[in-house]
Amino acid sequence: GSSPLVGELSAVFATIDDEPLLAALAHYRWTGRPGWSLRALWRSYLAGYVLGFGTTNELVRRLQDDAALREVCGFDGLPSRWTFNRFISRLSRHADVVEGVLAALTDRLHELLPDFGKGLAVDGSTVRSWSNPNHGSDPEASFTGKKNAHGKTQWGWGYKLHLVVDARYELPIAATVTTASDHD
Repeated sequence: GSSPLVGELSAVFATIDDEPLLAALAHYRWTGRPGWSLRALWRSYLAGYVLGFGTTNELVRRLQDDAALREVCGFDGLPSRWTFNRFISRLSRHADVVEGVLAALTDRLHELLPDFGKGLAVDGSTVRSWSNPNHGSDPEASFTGKKNAHGKTQWGWGYKLHLVVDARYELPIAATVTTASDHD
């Protein structure tokens, strides 16, 4: 079935000023066919974040099953997961522009919601790196240990995402990524 968030996603897409990001992403030399719409790929990436998908495969499966979500993102057909992976790789090279777009959206939320940012929640979550720690392929990642519900230390390799979130609206206000061994 269709996601109840499709209308909300549409409102977010209408509010966010993503033109600087789309312009930065467009500065690549195309070879072969023109490819998929950058706007549709960006919107689907945002939708995947809002809907809490942890992987590209989850996003692609949902887009396959949900015609309304495909439509609100701007797809006529559906790209392969490899297209999404290449897009995310390209997006990662413009993290500064993405941060600027999200900061402008946060500023807009302060205008639209007078009590936005009044009640905050702060937390850090480990983000797993898929690199092999024994081969040094990700020199910025590190190990972290955290006790689970049974008191046993669970070890992880990667990074830590630190968030400040508006507790009422459950929307992020600020974020930073550090190596996993950094404390909250």
